[in-house]
Amino acid sequence: MYYTRHQVAQHCSPESCWVVVADKIYNITNYIQKHPGGKEILLEYGGYDVTDVFLNKPHSCGAKNELETLFCGYLM
Repeated sequence: MYYTRHQVAQHCSPESCWVVVADKIYNITNYIQKHPGGKEILLEYGGYDVTDVFLNKPHSCGAKNELETLFCGYLM
Protein backbone atom coordinates (compact mmCIF):
# COMPACT_ATOMS: atom_id res chain seq x y z
CA MET A 1 0.00 0.00 0.00
CA TYR A 2 1.19 3.52 -0.78
CA TYR A 3 0.35 6.63 1.23
CA THR A 4 1.04 10.35 0.89
CA ARG A 5 2.70 12.47 3.58
CA HIS A 6 -0.70 14.06 4.17
CA GLN A 7 -2.27 10.66 4.88
CA VAL A 8 0.54 9.72 7.26
CA ALA A 9 0.23 13.07 9.07
CA GLN A 10 -3.36 12.19 10.00
CA HIS A 11 -2.07 9.32 12.17
CA CYS A 12 -0.62 11.30 15.07
CA SER A 13 -2.63 10.25 18.10
CA PRO A 14 -2.49 7.45 20.68
CA GLU A 15 -5.42 5.82 18.85
CA SER A 16 -3.58 5.76 15.50
CA CYS A 17 0.10 6.57 15.30
CA TRP A 18 2.24 6.11 12.18
CA VAL A 19 5.81 7.14 11.43
CA VAL A 20 8.00 7.05 8.33
CA VAL A 21 11.53 5.64 8.30
CA ALA A 22 13.39 5.61 4.97
CA ASP A 23 10.16 5.94 2.93
CA LYS A 24 8.56 2.98 4.72
CA ILE A 25 5.52 3.57 6.93
CA TYR A 26 5.09 1.89 10.27
CA ASN A 27 1.96 1.69 12.39
CA ILE A 28 3.39 2.06 15.89
CA THR A 29 0.04 2.41 17.65
CA ASN A 30 0.28 -0.87 19.55
CA TYR A 31 3.96 -0.32 20.33
CA ILE A 32 3.62 3.08 22.01
CA GLN A 33 3.14 1.66 25.51
CA LYS A 34 6.11 -0.72 25.12
CA HIS A 35 8.69 1.82 23.95
CA PRO A 36 11.64 1.82 26.38
CA GLY A 37 12.18 5.56 25.89
CA GLY A 38 8.59 6.34 26.83
CA LYS A 39 5.44 6.92 24.85
CA GLU A 40 5.83 10.70 24.81
CA ILE A 41 8.66 10.69 22.27
CA LEU A 42 6.71 8.46 19.89
CA LEU A 43 3.61 10.60 20.16
CA GLU A 44 5.69 13.73 19.58
CA TYR A 45 6.85 12.34 16.24
CA GLY A 46 3.63 10.58 15.24
CA GLY A 47 2.64 11.39 11.67
CA TYR A 48 6.14 12.47 10.66
CA ASP A 49 9.21 11.18 8.86
CA VAL A 50 11.52 10.10 11.68
CA THR A 51 14.32 8.69 9.56
CA ASP A 52 17.02 10.98 10.96
CA VAL A 53 15.78 10.65 14.53
CA PHE A 54 15.58 6.85 14.36
CA LEU A 55 18.93 6.37 12.63
CA ASN A 56 20.79 8.85 14.85
CA LYS A 57 19.65 7.30 18.13
CA PRO A 58 21.08 4.01 19.33
CA HIS A 59 18.62 1.22 18.55
CA SER A 60 19.34 -2.46 18.96
CA CYS A 61 18.97 -5.00 16.19
CA GLY A 62 15.94 -6.25 18.10
CA ALA A 63 14.36 -2.79 17.92
CA LYS A 64 14.99 -2.61 14.18
CA ASN A 65 13.54 -6.09 13.72
CA GLU A 66 10.49 -5.19 15.77
CA LEU A 67 10.00 -2.05 13.70
CA GLU A 68 9.79 -4.20 10.56
CA THR A 69 6.89 -6.15 12.10
CA LEU A 70 4.95 -2.85 12.24
CA PHE A 71 5.36 -2.08 8.52
CA CYS A 72 2.12 -0.97 6.86
CA GLY A 73 3.09 0.66 3.57
CA TYR A 74 5.31 2.90 1.50
CA LEU A 75 5.49 6.65 1.18
CA MET A 76 4.52 7.97 -2.25
